[in-house]
Amino acid sequence: MSLVMPPVSWLVAGAAIGGGIALLVRELLPAPPQLGAALERLRTTEQPAAEIRGRAWTNRHVLEESLGSWLVRHVATIPGVGIPRKDLKLIGESVERFLVTKVGLVLLGLAVPPYLALVATVLGSSLPVVIPAVAGIAIAVVMWFLPDFDVKSKAARARLEFAYAAEAYLDLVALKRIGDSGTAESLEQAARVGSGWAFVLLQDALLEARLNHEPPWDGLRRLADELDLPDAESIADIGRLSGEDGARIYETLRARALAVRTRLLNAQAEKAKSATSQLDAPAALLLVVMLILVGYPLFARILAS
Repeated sequence: MSLVMPPVSWLVAGAAIGGGIALLVRELLPAPPQLGAALERLRTTEQPAAEIRGRAWTNRHVLEESLGSWLVRHVATIPGVGIPRKDLKLIGESVERFLVTKVGLVLLGLAVPPYLALVATVLGSSLPVVIPAVAGIAIAVVMWFLPDFDVKSKAARARLEFAYAAEAYLDLVALKRIGDSGTAESLEQAARVGSGWAFVLLQDALLEARLNHEPPWDGLRRLADELDLPDAESIADIGRLSGEDGARIYETLRARALAVRTRLLNAQAEKAKSATSQLDAPAALLLVVMLILVGYPLFARILAS
C-alpha cells in the first residue's frame, strides 16, 4: 500500500482543517460594530438610550432572544439545571443569553471530536467510534459548566466593587448625618454623590422605595435580597435602627465603614500573598532545569569514563 496520499485527499483534508480553524477564529474574535447603528448614535445623541438600543438590534440578537426564550421554557425547568439568576442580574446578563451560551458550547463540544476524527480519517488514520463519542460527551460536560464559572467569577468581582462603593457610601452617609440631616435624607443625598454603577443601584433602590411610599432601608434590603449584596443589607439595618428606633448612627456608620475597609484590605493582602506564592513554583522549576542543563555534561562524562 502506497504511503503517498492522492492530491485530492490532501486538498480535502486541508480544506477541512482550514475551514474549522476559520470558524473557530471567527467565533473567538469580537463581532465588528454595526456601522449603521454607530452612525445613528452619532447623529442622534439626545434620543433615549432604550430607543437607540432597540434600533441597533440585529437579526442575530433577535434570534438569540427567541431561542433563549424557548430554552427558558423547556430547558430551565429540567431538574438539575441551575440558573444563577441573582448573579446574572448583578452583571447585567439575561437568562436567555446565558442558556444560549451553554447550549452552544455543549454543541461545540459534541462536534469537535467527530470533526477531528473525520479529519484523521481523511488523512489515512482510523479511530474507533467510541473514542470521539466518549471524548465528545466529556468535552460537552465541561463546556456546560464553563458559563457558570464565568458568571460566578464576574459576579464575585462585581460584589467586590460594590463593597468598595459601599464603604465610600457609608462615610458619605455619616457626613450627611452629622450635618443634622435626617436618616432618609442622608441615605438619598449620599447616593446621589456617586455616578458609578453601584451608586446607580443604590439610587434606583431608594427611588423605588420612595415611589412605593416605603422607608429607604426597605428598598436597600430589597436590593440586597435581589442581588445577594450583604453590604447593602448592612446599610439597610443601620438605617432602620436610626429611622425606627432613633439610634445615633454616626459612630455605627464609621465603625461599619472601618470594618468594610479592613475586610477589603485583608482580602487584598491575601490575594497578594497568593500571587506571590504562585511565583515560587515556576522559579523552582526554572532552577531545576538550569541544574539539569549545567550538570548533564558532567554526569554524562563521568558515566562514559
